[in-house]
Amino acid sequence: RGEGTVTGNTTIGNGGTLAAGTTVANDIGTLSFSNDLTSAAGSTWLVDLNAAVSGDSDLIAVTGNLSLSGPTFPTLALNDFGTFIEGNVYSIATYSSLAVGSQFNGLGENAIVVGSQGSYRINYGAGAITLTAVPEPLTILPLVGLLFAGFLMIRRRRKVSA
Repeated sequence: RGEGTVTGNTTIGNGGTLAAGTTVANDIGTLSFSNDLTSAAGSTWLVDLNAAVSGDSDLIAVTGNLSLSGPTFPTLALNDFGTFIEGNVYSIATYSSLAVGSQFNGLGENAIVVGSQGSYRINYGAGAITLTAVPEPLTILPLVGLLFAGFLMIRRRRKVSA
């Protein structure tokens, strides 16, 4: 864990953990790298995220190229806390460029990251890796079922009156 700026090209090796902020849990921080950052296979990113406040998360800021190396990619470990609010967006990394094929282990583009407070969709965009708070699949299903049941009732009434 740390805050501030690391100079020179940096590699987080197998078994290493990268985390911004102090040693206190739930402490949001920014850790900057003035050149390239490579997070090798077997490394872990620990990200603190305040689910109640959009944008309130740890940030790894890379001036150069960010590489999340495969074939067994780095792991993303999410420590989310606070009241979950759907639609909140969090930038967990910024960079000048992202190495081709970079991703966290098992988390391709638009994959769902499950935290203790809710679920988040990951996006490896131009200049940033973001997490967007999304509804839990189980909260959507009852709503879809209710809408479908309403549709069937309306359709049945139309047939009866015809």
